[in-house]
Amino acid sequence: MRGFKGLLLLPLVGMVALGAVRLPSPPLLFPSEPLVITLPGGPPQVFHGRQPFPLSWRGTPTSQGTEWRGVFPEDAPLGLWTLRWDGGCYSFLRVPAGSSILVVKGVPGTSCGLDGEERICGESGLAWFVASPGTHVLEGHLGRLSFRREVELRAGERREVALAWVELVPTAPAALPGRDFLVSLRILSPVDLPTFTVKASLPPGWSYRIRGPCAEDLPCPQPIFAGVPREVPVILSVPAGAMGDYRLSFTFPELNSTRELHLSVRKCLDPLDVVRHWDVEAGDVDLSRPGEVTYQRLLWAISQRGKVIPYACRPLGDEDIKELSREWQREQ
Repeated sequence: MRGFKGLLLLPLVGMVALGAVRLPSPPLLFPSEPLVITLPGGPPQVFHGRQPFPLSWRGTPTSQGTEWRGVFPEDAPLGLWTLRWDGGCYSFLRVPAGSSILVVKGVPGTSCGLDGEERICGESGLAWFVASPGTHVLEGHLGRLSFRREVELRAGERREVALAWVELVPTAPAALPGRDFLVSLRILSPVDLPTFTVKASLPPGWSYRIRGPCAEDLPCPQPIFAGVPREVPVILSVPAGAMGDYRLSFTFPELNSTRELHLSVRKCLDPLDVVRHWDVEAGDVDLSRPGEVTYQRLLWAISQRGKVIPYACRPLGDEDIKELSREWQREQ
């Protein structure tokens, strides 16, 4: 696929609310870390297995209740622990000091894997892994989107990342010299991005703009809301003398990543692509808009059967008309 998968380094780990109770999220602690929980009443009971285990508690009043900070004794064991309080319970893990914790924030339903160990980002969007230090392969899947990237983890490190998805979708397989060309950025982020900027590194003579309220103002920051798909239209101005294959680089500073798009500029296109982008009123091709088969374009194509239409590399044949008709029917 043409998708870019971004890895955001963000402060994602904190507390999760359960009614009037605020609990640590994710439920993972290194031996040196205290247990912090906010309750409307006194401190909770702590158990390792079935055995109660006393912690040294200190309470701080807050608007949500009392924030209790519990310090474990030095001989407190690792493994599965349980909190109990009036009205609820909660389990958490104490993991070895020499291990690493990787917390992944994804759109709910994202499947994540680290070296073959699978997790699903639930309603909170969080998935977590406990791993040994070193280089690991992090994978993610959401529908037809996929992600694969190496992540370096250090001993005692709690790494917090978010998976954001960006697809670079060209409006056609190739561009024409001297014509504007649309590249749609389809974005899906698990966290709010107050600004989302796009910076393009293009060949000499090329330029770009973002269609919409930004006009020519670049880099044109736009907000991206968590879990809400967003499409950003980037219009490339292709020089009249351009011809051949080009490598275009798009940088997304908020994602700390860069994506390349390989685009061909040709003197002619497949007639199907010409029809999908034909401006019937203007009598010209428009590659700065998304391509689709409308009724007016289909009628125009039928009237051009057997001809070499403008900007096409070959005549428009009967099979082309059949394919365009099928596309129009699917889009109804």
